[in-house]
Amino acid sequence: MAEEARGASVRTYLELIRFGNADPHAFETAVTVLRMRHPDVSRHDARHLVADWICEHLGH
Repeated sequence: MAEEARGASVRTYLELIRFGNADPHAFETAVTVLRMRHPDVSRHDARHLVADWICEHLGH
């Protein structure tokens, strides 16, 4: 998966959280960003990828 898609998804999540959006909304929007860049990735797989990326970024 391209590093730019990863960066865009994580940035989306972090910015939405920073501006007070609820975690589920921020997460689903980050998944949508990934799928817009890579429509071949299933929603299920995209959710797992984004969750992993966010956890890695946050140090979990």
